[in-house]
Amino acid sequence: MVVVRVVNRLELIVAVAAAVLPTLAAADKMALRPGLWELTFTSGLTAEQARRLTPKAPDELLATVPAAQRAEFKRLFESGELLRNTLNTTDTLCITEEDLEQGIRPDTDFDQACTVRSVTNHKTSQQVHFLCDGPDDEDKGEGVISIAASNPTTFTGSMTRFVAIVAKPFSIKVDMAGKWLDSQCGEEAIEEEESRLR
Repeated sequence: MVVVRVVNRLELIVAVAAAVLPTLAAADKMALRPGLWELTFTSGLTAEQARRLTPKAPDELLATVPAAQRAEFKRLFESGELLRNTLNTTDTLCITEEDLEQGIRPDTDFDQACTVRSVTNHKTSQQVHFLCDGPDDEDKGEGVISIAASNPTTFTGSMTRFVAIVAKPFSIKVDMAGKWLDSQCGEEAIEEEESRLR
């Protein structure tokens, strides 16, 4: 759905890693099974913080919402509830051999101004440090993604984004848990490949 894809761009932590294409070769790789994974995200982001990050629903986003739902969507967006709820969700992700070597990242569209500064990879853990320098205050900042694998079919981790909003900088942390579902990604694999070609 177009609305969800556009809203995903606003998921500061969940989405930040999507545009982050690690360029550093890893010395080792995570000992996780490649394939389709279920990811559960939990964030302590408050509605007030979300409102500061997204104070006004962009006109181009509102134009994609059916007229009958536009007022409610605008209210949810500008209250911060939409972003907060988006960061507390369950989704699927196709994890490839390349991800296990160069960095696992959620499959969403986000800030093209984020670049990887370093990737540390071990058999049971992975850490990605990134820097974002977008045109707007909410696009600027830095962060880290840390993942620990307890076995080849489960992992836990967190993504923390330090937001450089001038008035009052703050950090957002999203905890995540991954569970392997299947060796085949199906449509997820096709969408993953398409997003990397963009």
